[in-house]
Amino acid sequence: MRKEMARLIELDREQALVGHIEAVLGWDQETYMPVKAIDERSEQIALLEGLAHEKRVAGEIGDLLASLGSSSENPMGDPGLLPEERAYLRAQRRAYD
Repeated sequence: MRKEMARLIELDREQALVGHIEAVLGWDQETYMPVKAIDERSEQIALLEGLAHEKRVAGEIGDLLASLGSSSENPMGDPGLLPEERAYLRAQRRAYD
């Protein structure tokens, strides 16, 4: 696997982890959290949503996608990549765009 693909996967994993943290906080808010804590939890979730968005649209991701041949016109990138890598690029391009 090319180093660009490995870095793209690493950045995607970071964004996914932020999303998972957000999901746990949301679940807690809906099930066990005291009513008086809702305002602060809302701020926590909003902060995480912002971080996840920043990670998803970071310029580095656009650069990595471009270096792998992915564009809006050719989201699957370089034809020399493995089929599963090209499918992954297509999904990443869609999320990035």
